[in-house]
Amino acid sequence: MFPFGKIIILILQGIPSSILNPFFWLVIYMVWNQYKKTAALEKDMFGKVKINPKDKILYAIFYGILGGIVGSLAVMLLGISITEAGLIYVWPTALILALIHPHLMCFSYAGGLVSLFSLVMGFPRIDVAGLMGLVAILHFVESLLIYFAGYINATPVFIKDDRHGIVGGFSLQEFWPVPIMLLTVIVGDFPSMDVVQMPDWWPLIRPSAHILQNSQAIFLMLPVVAALGYGDIALTRTPKKRCKSSAINLLVFSSLLLLLSVVASRYRLFAYIAAIFAPVAHEFLIITGKRTERTNKPIFIPCKDFAALVIGFFFLVLNVRPFGMS
Repeated sequence: MFPFGKIIILILQGIPSSILNPFFWLVIYMVWNQYKKTAALEKDMFGKVKINPKDKILYAIFYGILGGIVGSLAVMLLGISITEAGLIYVWPTALILALIHPHLMCFSYAGGLVSLFSLVMGFPRIDVAGLMGLVAILHFVESLLIYFAGYINATPVFIKDDRHGIVGGFSLQEFWPVPIMLLTVIVGDFPSMDVVQMPDWWPLIRPSAHILQNSQAIFLMLPVVAALGYGDIALTRTPKKRCKSSAINLLVFSSLLLLLSVVASRYRLFAYIAAIFAPVAHEFLIITGKRTERTNKPIFIPCKDFAALVIGFFFLVLNVRPFGMS
């Protein structure tokens, strides 16, 4: 039986270490600057700030910590190790892709490319199943954050539409610093360590064979910080409905990628499938989301005839002659 109680206690003990990490506060500083820019835009457009940036930061920290706890538990349950995940190659790849387009700065694209290169060329030597499993968990956490908190700080905007002219909508820009516990593998004899015995079926996502077969290999929990973000425009649906739809699609994507990762840790063919699926399916979600907003009718559009009718009805009911006319 999986030791949920002991694992949750260890996660709660490790999360504070992530919060004390300087990178956690660097992420908060970056998020703070972004929220200040949004507040300045709201002030210029509407003369009032919808939500104070300080409150937005508190929301981001609160939901980020909750997301980190859920993500940590998922990592522990699956046994995803970052020992050979190749993150040292994924980060530079993500930064290079960001120069092409900002939305490409995502582990789905960078992780998929690095994994394919490793599978085809044999270098760098990485654990593709572990890397794809980590990508799936991060998107799983992101989907939960979008579902429950993606619409909280929605900002009203006006956008020019080719069919309807100037339409109203909402800009959805959210960022969360996520303190999360990951697993790494160390080899050695550690009799004095407090080791938690795991069930025989664990880990679900198996590490490389040479690690799994080493009797002195143990998994060590490592506190790290992830930065997750969500950017979108809600024109054809309310912010809440738009976020829930995006979150459900992302949850399906992450679940399928997670399933492929589990199978890929046992059968090499599925490592190729997972590496291709991650960037292709993620891009498909973005394209279909944009197409929905582009083809469906916006909910806030100009309606001059209706406005004239309302004004006329107003004068009729109140029996008022407008502009002093006799």
